[in-house]
Amino acid sequence: MLTITQDGDKIKVSHKTRRGENAYDATVSGNTISWTEQRQGRGGNMMKIEYQAMLDGDTMKAPMGGGEMSREFTAKRSN
Repeated sequence: MLTITQDGDKIKVSHKTRRGENAYDATVSGNTISWTEQRQGRGGNMMKIEYQAMLDGDTMKAPMGGGEMSREFTAKRSN
């Protein structure tokens, strides 16, 4: 689960996965939100995954990638 919160001019992204939940600082420019997650990979190495999501109404689409991995994700606002 991905949760984005704003406190004044600060944006936080909280990402809950099977490995736990972590929070990251994000930046917004126009209709784009960007953040970088750092997590432990399969081999025990730390890896960075960069997100740059385009906001369109209640939907967010983004390529995500780090190292040899790259794919897209889509998220929708929940009420």
